Amino acid sequence: MNDKYDYETREKLSREFDRIAWSTFIAIVCVLAGMFLGLFSESTKSFCYKAACIAVLIAFWRYWVKKRIIHDYEVKQEEIEKERIKRKEALEEREKLLRSAFMNTLENIPVVPVTISNEKISNGKLTEMQSKVEITKPDLKQPYDFSDFVAIDIETTGTVVTKSRIVEVSAIRFTNFRPTSAFVTLIDPQVPIPPEATKINNITDSMVAGKPTFKSIVPALSEFIGTSDLLGHNLMFDLKFLYKYGYDFTQCQRKYYDTCEMAKDVLVRFDSREAKKDFTYYFGGYDVYNYKLSTLCSHYDIFYDAHRAMADALATANLFRNMLIKEYKFPPGKGIYITVSESLNVVVALSELGGSGTDRIISFDDLFSDDFISKTADCSTLDEFLSSLGDMSPEQFMMTDVSELDRIVKQRTRYRDWTEYLKTAFNYYKKIQSY
Repeated sequence: MNDKYDYETREKLSREFDRIAWSTFIAIVCVLAGMFLGLFSESTKSFCYKAACIAVLIAFWRYWVKKRIIHDYEVKQEEIEKERIKRKEALEEREKLLRSAFMNTLENIPVVPVTISNEKISNGKLTEMQSKVEITKPDLKQPYDFSDFVAIDIETTGTVVTKSRIVEVSAIRFTNFRPTSAFVTLIDPQVPIPPEATKINNITDSMVAGKPTFKSIVPALSEFIGTSDLLGHNLMFDLKFLYKYGYDFTQCQRKYYDTCEMAKDVLVRFDSREAKKDFTYYFGGYDVYNYKLSTLCSHYDIFYDAHRAMADALATANLFRNMLIKEYKFPPGKGIYITVSESLNVVVALSELGGSGTDRIISFDDLFSDDFISKTADCSTLDEFLSSLGDMSPEQFMMTDVSELDRIVKQRTRYRDWTEYLKTAFNYYKKIQSY
């Protein structure tokens, strides 16, 4: 039987094939019996021929049934294929919107000018740094605000600190989890960039030619970061390079957050040894295949476009925020509206209703703006909250059809409509006031 059919269809076709074969065989036997017995009795001959005709009709009927099974299977497969294509197109569209939102955020972060210094900078000793730096694990029992920090990332010529050089540095300052400014520059490593490094970060020798050396931008980088807490993915890797080549960030007290270490605390990584013991391990025995930034971003449905320092820093901050909310149950506070459950899908839904002729991505900064908060600050009930919206209508966000908005919000999220989403927003808003 053709392997293109599924097991159930193959079983049905096999049964029909057997029925056709037996009907054909019986018809042939009846014809031969009629020819032989007809020599002795005309009535017996007639009976055999009639039986043969019935067997032939049964064979044709089962053949039609067989064709019908094939037809139904093909129709079903066409529907499945259409659904697959539709789902693929929806995912591609969503990916496109998420990419646009991510790149829009990335491109609109104000970049501070990089000042070149002639100050003499000495290399640091890694043994000294390792004794001073300890990765901080979020402790929600402590009254500490995790929403203000600097996310940092570097690109290098290799993975061994003593043999590799820095080729790009990026630091993004976040206030209330919103990017407010960025420090980014390519670095002349003063050595050729290996092809394997270029393959990863897409940085070539021609790109870094004429760029400042790392030591010449250390004072500017130090001034930008100040005393802020530092965030990174596999942060110790970045810190070792920074300290080794002259940036002493241990001169002041600060916290060091590492999303890779956080993931190790809350997510189970795939273990091939466990998989060998029990095949069912593949079906829910682990959370993530590894702790790479791209894998974790995919796990939390965060867009990630690697491998450049500024994009990595932004993705790391998004990952940090999502992990605090979903894994560490970080209470909502001012400026953390965008981390509520399914908010990303709502942003996508709102974006799909953007007016023609614009590629502007609608964000929660639009919805939960200072104007919005000032209008709802005195609300104590849901009715007051909804009535205070006034002109905060869908049209304000370039939407012309509220029913269409309701349809997409319902399709993309667990909320029934736009109003129900606002009810949820109100509950978070009241928590924010009490936090």
